[in-house]
Formats: sequence, C-alpha cells, structure tokens
Amino acid sequence: MGYNRHHEGGLGKSWGGLLLLAGLALLAWNEYHHVNMQLLFHEATQSLVILTDTTRIDPANEGKLLYFDGWATVGEEPHDSLYGVGGHYLSVQRHVQYYQWEEQQESRNYTNGGHNRREYYYTYYKGWVNDTIDSENFHDNGSYNHKNFTLVPVYNNTTYSNGAQIIGYELDHELIDSARTLPLGAAMLDPHSDAMRAALHSTTDYGKIPHQLVGDTIYYGADPAHPAIGDVRVTFCLTPECHAWVMAQADGHRIRPFRSSKDYWVTFCRFSNHPLDPEDELIEEARAQKWLLWLLRAIGWIMVVRGIRHFFDWFKRLLDPIPVLGSIFGVGINAISWVVGTILSVLVIGGTYVILRPWLGFTILGVTLGSILIANILHRRMHRPVPPPLPPC
Repeated sequence: MGYNRHHEGGLGKSWGGLLLLAGLALLAWNEYHHVNMQLLFHEATQSLVILTDTTRIDPANEGKLLYFDGWATVGEEPHDSLYGVGGHYLSVQRHVQYYQWEEQQESRNYTNGGHNRREYYYTYYKGWVNDTIDSENFHDNGSYNHKNFTLVPVYNNTTYSNGAQIIGYELDHELIDSARTLPLGAAMLDPHSDAMRAALHSTTDYGKIPHQLVGDTIYYGADPAHPAIGDVRVTFCLTPECHAWVMAQADGHRIRPFRSSKDYWVTFCRFSNHPLDPEDELIEEARAQKWLLWLLRAIGWIMVVRGIRHFFDWFKRLLDPIPVLGSIFGVGINAISWVVGTILSVLVIGGTYVILRPWLGFTILGVTLGSILIANILHRRMHRPVPPPLPPC
C-alpha cells in the first residue's frame, strides 16, 4: 500500500464552464433517452404475445415481443479460440483476471489564508481486477513503485454456439449474454490437449514465463498462493443446454432482444431459468427507467448549479479576506446559483421536449416563463415606493 496527496484550489471559471455544459448536455440527453425508452416499452407492451403453441413459427408474430418457454439446444459446438476449451454448450466464456495496483482517492476541504482548498489523498493497494489498469494515470508521480504490467497478453472472450435454437428460433448471442442464473459449469482443463499445449507455449514464450494449471484455472505467475503484480489467471464458464423462459422479439427465424420502431440502441429481453410474469417484467423495467430519469435529472441539475457557482469562485476569493463582505457575497452567490441553475435546467428540459414532444415542451416552457413573470411582478409590487401621506385638510 502506498500513500500520496496533493492540493487543489477551486474549480475556477474554466472548470465551472465545463461542469455547466456537461450538466446541460446530461439533462438534454436524459430526456431524449427517456422518450425513446417510453416508446420501446409502449411498443413492447402493445405487441406482447404469450405463445401457447410452440411447435411452429407463426409468421403473424413477426416483430412482436414473444413470451414462451422451451429447451435451448446447441447448434455448432463452440470452442475457445485460444485454448480450445469447449464442447456441447451454448457458450464458452473465458474469464481473465489481472493482479494490479489500484488507486483510491479521498479528500477533505480546509481553509488556508482565507481561501477554500481541497486536499486529495491517494492510497494504493493490490488486488485481482477484470481489466488491466494503466498506472501512468496514477497520482503518485513516480514517488512510489506502483507500476502495473501483465505477464501475458490474454483477454476476456466469449464464444457462442452458432445455430443454437429454442422452439425453432435461432438464439441471438445477446440473449445468451442476458441470461438470468442459467446453469454454468466450470471447464475441466486438459493439459495434454494439442490446443492447450499450443496456447500455453504461445502465451508463455515457449515456457519462459512461469505458469501452471491449478484445478480449473490457468495461472500465469510463480506462486498462486502469493500473487505478484503482473500475474494473470484464466478460468472458463460453460453454458449447457437448458430449459429457459424467454421474452424476446421474433425476427424471421431468429429470436432477438426487442427493439423499438426507431431502432434505438437500448433493447429489452429476458432469458431466465424460472417462469416470468411478462407484464410485470415490462412494468418493473419501465419503473426502473423512470427512477433513472429522475436520478439523472437531479445529477444534471446539481452539475448546472455547481457550474454556475464555480464561475464566481475567482471573484469570491478576492473578497474572502474581507470577513463580512466575503460571507455576504458567498450567501448571495449560492442563492443566485440555485435560482439560475434551476431555471436553466427546466428550460433545457422544456427545450428538448419542444423537439421531441412539442405540446409538452411548450407547456413546460410556458409554465416556467409564466412563473418568472409572476415572480417579477410580485417583486416589483413588494418594492414599489409607498406614496407620501395626503396633507391634512
């Protein structure tokens, strides 16, 4: 484990501007994404067909969301392209882990000379990770020996059974990847197979890199009980033929994840080893998307407010040495940031809907601008000068 720290001041105008733009972009994208997800779930719900006859493919179901159960059967037998592991399975997953340095950041705020500062602390620890970590991006600046590398260039990979089917439909690879708790088996590694020996020779520079087979694991390194930076371990997960419940879209003689008519990048499917309630699945997924909508709205809104707030940090630091004036200015800027940030956020959301759903967008913009106008009128009335009293008769 290592340790390092460095100091940073406020974000300043440039970072504030980037944060503001990122928040506005997130708000606009979030609304666009939500509209497309609503379309997807509306079309999926309207087209849902619960199959009772699974003995044939009905052309009338083309493009619809189907729910059925049946046996998923293997077509061509898949084998890992490097190690040759495989057989009569729906898929063969090569799972690779790397022993690497990892960086963890912590921070604290403090005041120095009347200026708000933030101090960052970095700790380093070793662990198994699913992807290599570039230590050139670490913040230790070479003060500690936290350099990552790998003994062998081996990566995660999945090989599928081409022509795998369920009730006559060919299975899409994405369906197998989305499977919920389907039975998985560990591969029994054969060190004497031609493919395995060739793979070990090629990955270890003909035996120059230490390696061994430990149970169902190929281990690259000197000692599995005491891993060192650079060590790599490889295991395999095998998906056998199984009985599955499926929610997916009919596409000719293929079954694939459901896509909306706009062919948006997000899809919907279920491939499970237990029965499902298709209507509940759609309702729950739509509800989860609504929670995500509001979460990203809140994050975008806060980013916009913070971006505006940081625009004024440079000026506030000039006034901080003056105790009363600096405090008053800070409170005023906070209030202005929340008000302006909220208005900007609502305008961006409304403007996005003007393009996607004009009636809703114009309603949001109308309500927002009307509220601003009413608030301005009330403010003027409250601060209108009181006329002098009439002279006595």
